[in-house]
Amino acid sequence: MADAVGTSAKQVSLLAAANVVISVAVPLGVDLFGGKRAGATDDFLLGAVLFCATSLLESLYFLAELRTRAAREESLWDVHEPVDSRLASTRKSLRSLEVGVDPKADIFLRYFQRKIHDLESDVRQTANTLELRVDSSNLDLSTPLLESLTGADTDVIRIVHLLSSNNALFNPHEAQWFTTVLRSVESRRVIEVRRLLVSVDDAEESTEYSQRLLRWHTNTPNFDYRLIRRAYFDRLARSFRLHGTFIDFGLYGRRYLFRAISYDADDFVGVYSREATTIDRYLSFFDMCWTAPGSRQLDPSGLTPISVTDFFAP
Repeated sequence: MADAVGTSAKQVSLLAAANVVISVAVPLGVDLFGGKRAGATDDFLLGAVLFCATSLLESLYFLAELRTRAAREESLWDVHEPVDSRLASTRKSLRSLEVGVDPKADIFLRYFQRKIHDLESDVRQTANTLELRVDSSNLDLSTPLLESLTGADTDVIRIVHLLSSNNALFNPHEAQWFTTVLRSVESRRVIEVRRLLVSVDDAEESTEYSQRLLRWHTNTPNFDYRLIRRAYFDRLARSFRLHGTFIDFGLYGRRYLFRAISYDADDFVGVYSREATTIDRYLSFFDMCWTAPGSRQLDPSGLTPISVTDFFAP
């Protein structure tokens, strides 16, 4: 803002100086080249008319600039208006809570002051790192996450899944998420789902849950998979300096990265990121694993189709 004001002041000064020069130079030019010398009064009137005319044009120009800037600032305000409205409402409610009590001793105020402090800290940290820590209480983020994908060529979901974590995949929360992703694929909002299945050995690939995953990704349109052994996967992760930074991860187009930090029967903790450099690094790692000589697919003749209901059957 200060830079804009400084620039405008310089423009006004330069244009005012130009007006004066024009107002003086034109009458002098008329006297020198017009053939007949005008009187001093005529020179003054001509200069005054020129000064007023150029000043009027400049005023109209700056008025148009101010209107454009005001419209731009108003549009920015409209974008943030819902958040600003809630902040204003929160301030008003806090003021009403202060009526008739000691603000330093009231437990209601201290409770909300602590929550506001925590919220401000979380927002500041997220703004600085472009990372958002979530858990199972944030499942409502799945809808806007998928809505951020619009069917562009790059809107591919890439998922790393450890077959050793199969139990964490087959639960009601994941069933809901799985169905939502399927609808997004069918509507072509998501172009394809690629799942990298990481196994320790053949026995892990032969379990009931692993076979369901393989059957689904073999026979369902726009779903695909690759199998890769854990030792090979870890070696590639180390080459990208990613080893130990996640349990598994998912990439949603080029917009978001989700890294799982912990899983248990009833909860998970993970981190979303929209930092472009980090996303590109994980994307390159995934694509290298996908096309690596050590990745493979099984003979599809032994993998029969499976419905969503049977996929999540107990």
